[in-house]
Amino acid sequence: MAHRRRVVVPTRAPDPGASAGSGRHPGFGPLLAPLMSGLGPTTPPVARGVAIVGAGQLARMLASSAVQMGVPVRCLAGRADDPAASIGEVVVGPEDAAASLQSLVRGAEVLTFEHEWAPLDALEQHIGDAIEIRPSIACMRSIADKAVQRGRLAALGLPQPIHGVCEDEAELRALLRDANDRVVIKRRRGGYDGYGVALPGTVDEAIAAWERFGRGAALVEAWVPFVRELSVLVVRAPDGHMRCYDVCESINANGRCEFVVAPARVDPGVAAHAREIACAAVEAFGGIGVFAVEMFETADGALLVNELAPRVHNTGHWTIEGAHTSQFENHIRAVLGWPLGDTDMCSPAVAMANVLGSRSGDASGLDLAAALHEPRVAVHLYGKRELRPGRKLGHVTAWGRDFDDVLARSRRAMENLRA
Repeated sequence: MAHRRRVVVPTRAPDPGASAGSGRHPGFGPLLAPLMSGLGPTTPPVARGVAIVGAGQLARMLASSAVQMGVPVRCLAGRADDPAASIGEVVVGPEDAAASLQSLVRGAEVLTFEHEWAPLDALEQHIGDAIEIRPSIACMRSIADKAVQRGRLAALGLPQPIHGVCEDEAELRALLRDANDRVVIKRRRGGYDGYGVALPGTVDEAIAAWERFGRGAALVEAWVPFVRELSVLVVRAPDGHMRCYDVCESINANGRCEFVVAPARVDPGVAAHAREIACAAVEAFGGIGVFAVEMFETADGALLVNELAPRVHNTGHWTIEGAHTSQFENHIRAVLGWPLGDTDMCSPAVAMANVLGSRSGDASGLDLAAALHEPRVAVHLYGKRELRPGRKLGHVTAWGRDFDDVLARSRRAMENLRA
């Protein structure tokens, strides 16, 4: 699996009998040959392969973990230079096209996702029951719509902010009164990393944002005066077995995650309650794989669920160096039905800092050498060649015994890399 193969999707679905030299997709057979070398004729491969919808940095790290375990992987990319395109195989084509999807899953054992806005209707239409899909389409669909997600959590009685989908201005004004005129307005589908989110300061601004998002297409939530933003990563196997990572804390700037520290600086009772809420939420959706459950902690120690992500998550990148089994490896294990790995921390304190672009241009100016001067720091760059302000280019992780020390070292390494 040291090599890679890029596959451009043909205009029609590939011929199952086509050879590797035909220009059509050869399946995972060529990738399995190195795995089978020296094995007896009756010994099966460890896995037929994992197909991933998406080819960004999350798919890149998932693919790296799969390859490390000898699992063939194939990603569906919109562009040939997407971050995951340098690992395993890649299919280049539209995510909702029959040819793309059929090329992606040919010969694979399971399909999984890098992001929650995958083309679920197209998957049902073009793939159907041809492959195991984990998390399931039903799970993905109910979480991808933030209003449906809220409804499922409310049915469980899990704590949430006041919220609603307002169909007319009278309903919106009533919710604003209940929320003391301070709300957050989110697109029901497709928002992430602060995109598709409005933080209006006045009633008029709230009405304008609600109309801009499209009335029934917007979820309106009461603003929460939180003291911390917490995240719990849960991995759930097909048989329902679950493991939790330590509760971590997200430190945001300008509506985006800048740092993540683990373990979170919370009372042990609050941490235990956060894990209970997270496990109940993932169980309710029948999730398989890694899920991130983000929460607000208020001044009195109460917890409110912010939202779920049905995938590996930015707040879990610290687990690569900071836990015995990373979120990426555990996701691959879970979707393949393999035993889940140990989620305990392997260092008393860990901090992760996102490396964000500060200008437009190319990424050749990143000062990797300066970042590597910091002791006990790991640098992860995502292979993105184009810079944009705020674009995630990578992350750095520091580990040690002291919270302030690991946060300071991750900050210095990140600032040395920032372009």
